[in-house]
Amino acid sequence: MLSLLVTKKFESDFKKVPNDIKIKTEIALNSLRQNPFNSTLKTKKLKALGKNFWRLKINHNFRLIYSLVKNSIILHRIRHRKDIYRSF
Repeated sequence: MLSLLVTKKFESDFKKVPNDIKIKTEIALNSLRQNPFNSTLKTKKLKALGKNFWRLKINHNFRLIYSLVKNSIILHRIRHRKDIYRSF
């Protein structure tokens, strides 16, 4: 199982998201920790941001950006889909 590392920006973003999104995020992160390449997760590699950056779709409107480094997952941002790519 991979460990999770959280950035300050992610912590700030996570406080602002609605409670139902927080619950869905925690469920998705548990699956991500067990297998980051699980086909049931809605992940996509982000080529524009460089090597090892990925997007996890929480629901229709919210996205989470993370990166994979050795045995860790670094959580960078979680925001609405219209804002996440502008602010990264």
